[in-house]
Amino acid sequence: MTRKLISIFTLVLLLTSCSSDPYANGGECTNPGTYQKIENRLAVCAGLNGEFKYYFEGPHFEAIYLLGKSEYDILNFDSEEPFHKVAEERGLSDLTWRTNWKISNDEIANFAQGDSRWDGLIEANSKVIALESEFKSANTYRFEMLNDYRAGRVSQQIAYEAQQDALKIATKRDSATEIYSQKLAVLRAEIKSLYKISDYIDPMLFVVVQHHNL
Repeated sequence: MTRKLISIFTLVLLLTSCSSDPYANGGECTNPGTYQKIENRLAVCAGLNGEFKYYFEGPHFEAIYLLGKSEYDILNFDSEEPFHKVAEERGLSDLTWRTNWKISNDEIANFAQGDSRWDGLIEANSKVIALESEFKSANTYRFEMLNDYRAGRVSQQIAYEAQQDALKIATKRDSATEIYSQKLAVLRAEIKSLYKISDYIDPMLFVVVQHHNL
C-alpha cells in the first residue's frame, strides 16, 4: 500500500511538472546534457534560456540525441579514453563498440526547422551517403574482377581498372566526409551553445543508452 501511494505521489509530481509544457518531462534539472531513468523512462536534461527539465520526448530530447550522435565525429586518441572510462564506470563498456552513428538528413531537418543555414550540411551529408554507396558497389566489383582475373576469366587490365575506379571513388568520399565533418562541427557548436552543454561524454552515452533501450 505504501509503495502504491509513493508511485501515485510521484506520478502527480510528474503531471504537475508537465502542466505548463507540451512535452512530457520529469521536472527540473540543473546539468543540461545529462540523462537518467525516471519511472523507468529515459530522460535527458535540456531546455532553453536556463529553464532545464528532464525531457522524455520532444525537440529538446531530439536535439540532445542529435548532438550525441554528432559527438562521435570527434572521437580521437585524446577524447576516446575518457569516454570509455566513464562508459566503464556506468557499466556501458560492452555497448560502446559502435562509434559511427549515422545522422540522417531527416534528423538535421527536424532540428533546422526550415533554417537555410543547415542546407549545406544536408547537402554535404547527402553527398557522403551517395559516395559511400557508390564506393561499396565499386569495391564489390573490384574484388569480383580480381577473383575473375585470378581465375583467368578477365584480363589484368580490367581488374586494374576496377581497382582504380574504386580508389578514385574512395578519394572523393574521403574529401566529401571531411567537408561534412566541418559543417557538422558548426551544428554541434550551435546545439551546445543553445543548451549550455560543455561536456561531450554524456550526450554520447545518452545515444548508446537510448539505442539499447536500457
